[in-house]
Amino acid sequence: MYRGFIHFFAFLEKKYPGQIALNELSRQDILDFIVYCDKAATEVKRKDANPNHFVRTNLFQLKVFLEYLERYEWKEAPTSPVSKLLFPDDIPRQIRRSGVKKN
Repeated sequence: MYRGFIHFFAFLEKKYPGQIALNELSRQDILDFIVYCDKAATEVKRKDANPNHFVRTNLFQLKVFLEYLERYEWKEAPTSPVSKLLFPDDIPRQIRRSGVKKN
């Protein structure tokens, strides 16, 4: 479950070297992370790689993490509500093996 954090914090470190402040996250940061995940997913070399699953997993784990910080009012929690940072439509739907999207 924690691999998504590795990608998210690597993204933040690349975007804001030496100054990761979760409480200052913006919607644009989330949109930039989605682009980062899309790019990283296409660079996976494994034969059985599933880019959709990679993006979905990273965004879902990020959402859960940020909601946890918000729910328990940690000082590191983003000042903007998580629902305003990461929209449900940002997370790709799961694709079944038959190729049909699952809700």
